[in-house]
Amino acid sequence: MTEKTQPITDWHTHTAPRLTVAAYWKDERTGALYVHESLVQQQAPWAEEAHIRPMKTTESFGDAESWVRYVRLYGNPQTTLLSWNAAGFRGVLDYADPKTDEPGRCQWLAVYPFDSTPQWRAWTALANGQPLTQRQAVERLEDLAEDIQKPAAADLMGLLRGLRASVKSQADVELRPDGTSKIQFASDTTVRATPGDRPGAVDLPATITILIPVLKGHLNADGKPVVYGVDVRVRVSVDEGAHLAFRFSIPAAGRALESIYEEHVVAAKTLLGEGYQLLRAAESI
Repeated sequence: MTEKTQPITDWHTHTAPRLTVAAYWKDERTGALYVHESLVQQQAPWAEEAHIRPMKTTESFGDAESWVRYVRLYGNPQTTLLSWNAAGFRGVLDYADPKTDEPGRCQWLAVYPFDSTPQWRAWTALANGQPLTQRQAVERLEDLAEDIQKPAAADLMGLLRGLRASVKSQADVELRPDGTSKIQFASDTTVRATPGDRPGAVDLPATITILIPVLKGHLNADGKPVVYGVDVRVRVSVDEGAHLAFRFSIPAAGRALESIYEEHVVAAKTLLGEGYQLLRAAESI
């Protein structure tokens, strides 16, 4: 006689002998799953390990072109959120789907950070508005001399030599209406910035023009770094000991960066083509 098997429940009260079998059985080692009736296999061994999980990664790129190529290769315009701010480009490739109301996992990211070049970091560190001694200013300018376009190299070297030769001298500064400064040193130095100056006089320009790349990975059509002309303002003062103090600043730094970011955005939108939207995100608080 063949007994009929029935699954166990919490509410049945059995009054007659029966053969009871669990509603399912799972192999703890292989993960194979058997479901009643008669424990028919419903899941093959190792099937859970073979399951491919959704993508969860953050890929970072070094230029806008590579970021765009990745987004176009793996993204879907319906489920991809693209945004930018001063930190760079950010893409969420598994965002919500507005057509099907699927929420999306938001765990597949592609980013292109706006990293500044060593040249830009060096100049912004110098031009932070903090006072520098004459020796400090001369040494920093000598280190960065190859970036300076105006004054010309010969004039710049003459200026630096004049300042270096009078580091320990007392000075008097005359600020001219055009923004330039004349420094008169009370010493025996004979440095002259221009013909006709009296001994010990050095002329300082109101600004120094530098030509440097600003963002890493910003290349032109020839694969060379894109460079920008930036004006560095020079201010000098005399302390109580009649020694010079230099202050450098880049008044248009913020506007220059914003303009460069917008160039990147225009280029990225062109490369992305129709279907994708690159939104302006708020700056991080």
